[in-house]
Amino acid sequence: MQANPDLLLYRQHFTVRSYDVDFNRQLRPDVLCGYLQEVASEHALKLGVGYRQLDDKGMFWVLSRLLIEVDRLPHWHEKVAVETWAKGTDRLFALRDFVVRSNDDEVLCRATSSWLILGKDNRRPVRPDAYFDKLTHRADSISERAGKIREIPISNTNYTVQVRYTDLDHNLHVNNLRYINWLFNCFDITHYQAYQLKSMQINFLSEVTKGDVVDICHQPDGEGNLRSAGYRHPKEPVCCFSARTKWEKLIDTNI
Repeated sequence: MQANPDLLLYRQHFTVRSYDVDFNRQLRPDVLCGYLQEVASEHALKLGVGYRQLDDKGMFWVLSRLLIEVDRLPHWHEKVAVETWAKGTDRLFALRDFVVRSNDDEVLCRATSSWLILGKDNRRPVRPDAYFDKLTHRADSISERAGKIREIPISNTNYTVQVRYTDLDHNLHVNNLRYINWLFNCFDITHYQAYQLKSMQINFLSEVTKGDVVDICHQPDGEGNLRSAGYRHPKEPVCCFSARTKWEKLIDTNI
């Protein structure tokens, strides 16, 4: 499939609303990820490989891995532009990058992601080359790939949730943005008063459905890194996501 070169880079504008920010009046990480997925969905549709086009062929997209690097999170009322492009394939993965810019063209965040195409009936991966290979803009927002994260064992649980109505998407599965929401809810408010997010990497590993209970735990990983994992219950525990976050200590302006 050959795409119009003018369509290979896609941009969408957002204004940060009051319900998008935390108590620091900064964009929440889960909302940032929502912006990325919104532009990815719209761009795929314009390229002819969006949800509706794949659904007609008995397939669907799944976000498998995501890596975000943060220079600065946007503030309440700030206008931002999110750019995205497809950058080819890596075996079963279709690769997509993002850049978030301020109204003054300052680069705020960079991201790279890896997606799978699955068959609706058998849930087996479909090689994306035929659908994605020529829909490529040769550029990197982040030179490394969103790689595999080693799972941590179940340890002291920091946060437990039971899947409810607002967690579910149109397939009655937990929307992957909720995984990110859960991840950041497992940190105490005092953590956000002392540290700011510099990077987040997450692997989406297993579906979660209505009624499931998910325990989220994390442990230090050295040099400001924390590793986290979510385990699905009530049956045999299954890791549904693993993540790594890096934090930078805030400067105390009261000194």
